[in-house]
Formats: sequence, C-alpha cells, structure tokens
Amino acid sequence: MSLNVRQRNRSAGQDAALARLVAYGGLLVLTVAALSISFVVSPAEIESGQVVLSPPCLMRRLFSVSCPTCGLTRAFCAMSHGEFDAALEYHSLSPLFYAAAWLGSIAAFVGAFRAGKELGRSERGEEDKRAGTRGGSAADVAGGGTMQHVHGPDERRLSELGRDSRPA
Repeated sequence: MSLNVRQRNRSAGQDAALARLVAYGGLLVLTVAALSISFVVSPAEIESGQVVLSPPCLMRRLFSVSCPTCGLTRAFCAMSHGEFDAALEYHSLSPLFYAAAWLGSIAAFVGAFRAGKELGRSERGEEDKRAGTRGGSAADVAGGGTMQHVHGPDERRLSELGRDSRPA
C-alpha cells in the first residue's frame, strides 16, 4: 500500500514539475520573442507604418485617450536601439518595463532549467524503481545498497595472511 502512495506522490511531483516547465517555457518564449523583435525593428519603421506589430489601440480609437501601455512597443524598440531619450518620450515607464522584461526572461530561463532538472530526476527515480535498483552505482547495488570497501590486490593478499597493509 505504501508503494502505491509513493507512486502517486511521485506522479504528482512529475506533474507539478512538468506544469512549471511549461509555464516557465511559455514565459521564456514570450519574453525572448518580444526582446528579439525589439532589436530587429526600429521605432521609425513602426511610426512610418512599414512594420505593424500590434493593432491600433482600441482605447485611443474609441475614447481618444492613450491607454496605460500606449507607446511601449515603440519604447522597447527605442531602448533596444540605444535611443533612451526617445524611449522615455514614447512611454515614461519604459525603462522599468524593459528591465522587467529582461529580468523576467532570465527568471523564466532559470525556472525552466530547474523544473526540467527536477522532472529528469523524478523520471530517473521512476526508472530506477522499475528496474529494482536504488539509483546507486553498480558496486553499491551489488552490495545490497551499502558501500563496501574494495581492497586492492596487494591489500587483499596481505589481509589473507593476517597482516595489516598499513605501515607501522
């Protein structure tokens, strides 16, 4: 009965690690895509209409008022091209959002890496359990799960004669 509980717990652990891997991986893809596009496209290309990255702001069209995110796309592109003054003109909080995007992508990478590592560990544990091993080395498993000191050829011969191999 305790084996079934362990199997369920391990499966729940694998499910949780997989869910974290998918979530962090999705966040990583989004942030890296946004930052990559900001390096490729210039704010001038967006303003001229050569490149359209997002639909026109619905709030601006309906109410003639800028929404809280208006200008961030152009500001990100300006920041990526080193045009910091222009970025501040597009959106006053753009440096904060830009830094958050970089930190978010780093955090997503670290989170995805850790979740993948945890998922790999739990899958290896499942494989060891199915194989009937404890995950140790071959010598460890052959010894019943306990580490045993293996003597070298000279030490074995001296111990058979009843002599200690250590110098006096």
